[in-house]
Amino acid sequence: FSLPAGFIGAKLGRRRTMTLGLVVIVALLALVVYLPAVLGVEQLVAAIQAIFLLLGFAWALVNVNSLPTVVDMTTREKLGTHTGLYYFASQTAAITGPPLAGLFIDLAGYASLFPFSIVFLALSALTLQRVKRGEPRKGF
Repeated sequence: FSLPAGFIGAKLGRRRTMTLGLVVIVALLALVVYLPAVLGVEQLVAAIQAIFLLLGFAWALVNVNSLPTVVDMTTREKLGTHTGLYYFASQTAAITGPPLAGLFIDLAGYASLFPFSIVFLALSALTLQRVKRGEPRKGF
């Protein structure tokens, strides 16, 4: 879904596309929280599989457009630095996220994982609204 996500970002704008992806993810995770109360086990498994497929599409809207946003926020001279910072932040999250999630699950239980994710994804969507640059520029 990376190519369609790039085309959508070019059409709607990167920030709007990433926001759309985050909003869809929050909505789908809220559905995952709600569904166990109304579905049987077999139905729940099928529903969660479909939801996670859609989550992957929504995440592509965010992921595909994030690095180009960073690239278009900087100057040619600082491009390497900003790209390095982008990857440093991404990899730091990839390294520290799983142990922190495990600690959180140990402290609060598995049932809190999706609501916790919803809160922080919603906060990231709000934070994204403060980004004022990063759309494609002419002649870069």
